[in-house]
This record gives sequence, structure tokens and C-alpha cells, in this order.
Amino acid sequence: EYGELINPYPADVVGHNVKALCLSQLRKLSEAASEMQPVVDLLPNRVLFRTNLALYASHAGDFEKAELEAQTIRTSLDRSGAIGRP
Repeated sequence: EYGELINPYPADVVGHNVKALCLSQLRKLSEAASEMQPVVDLLPNRVLFRTNLALYASHAGDFEKAELEAQTIRTSLDRSGAIGRP
């Protein structure tokens, strides 16, 4: 039911993030990752959404996708100075 309410609004990134969370709690992790991909495509610099995609992909067994997203997050944080260097 929730999906039917947000499907007409592809730019509702928070709504789609919540739907992915619900799917993950139902153990539908591939569907959760698929739900997050358009969100990440729309807002590629939002680390939270990209992290959620990486986690869902990893738990779904798509380790290549998870690794790619993790590397993208790391690069983004390195560029922003959010990760300190020893």
C-alpha cells in the first residue's frame, strides 16, 4: 500500500528511502536495493542514501555493487575532508 502512494512521486527520495527500509525489514533486500538506486541516481552526493544502497546490496549478495558504492562513499568523504588523515 505504501508503495502505491509514493510511486507517482519518483522525486520523493525520503519516501523511497522509507519504502526501501520497509522492504529490508521484510527481508526483501534485492528489492530494497532496487528501490534505492533511483534515489542515489537523483542525489548522488547524499552519503546516507548511497550507504543504504551499499548495505542493501551487500545483504542481498550483490557484493560488486556494494563495493562500488562503498568506494564511491569513501572518495566522496575524502574529497570533502570528512575523513581525517593520520
